[in-house]
Amino acid sequence: MDQATSELNGSRADRVATARPGNAGVLPFARAVNEAMRHVQDDHGKPWDADRLASAVGVTGPTLRKNFKASLGVTVTEYVSAVRLEWAHERLSSGREYRSIADLAIAAGFRSSTMFTRAYLRRFGEAPSRTRALSVRVMT
Repeated sequence: MDQATSELNGSRADRVATARPGNAGVLPFARAVNEAMRHVQDDHGKPWDADRLASAVGVTGPTLRKNFKASLGVTVTEYVSAVRLEWAHERLSSGREYRSIADLAIAAGFRSSTMFTRAYLRRFGEAPSRTRALSVRVMT
């Protein structure tokens, strides 16, 4: 497991994925990073990458990449993935999500349910279906 993956599996990922733009409790964000975070959180299903986000916030791709790494300690791609996974995890944990795992994966912004399941398993240590099953069991 590389360093980026291990960071995303720990508490850093929890702080980063749940960070809200302007949240002083995490780090003081550069304006571009703050705006990029807002874009991702507001529309996590959009196919965001560093260049598309950079264009949306008025900076170059390399500038946004550098500021993301300096401010959050993760890449743009890692941040986008963490936000998407947190969104899906919240829904699966609620016990009220009616969509299939495949439909939820697409809604979260993943290209396939296989990619989603792999990322989810790495991040949460269990399959999305297990999270759903446990939440439904708690609700009954």
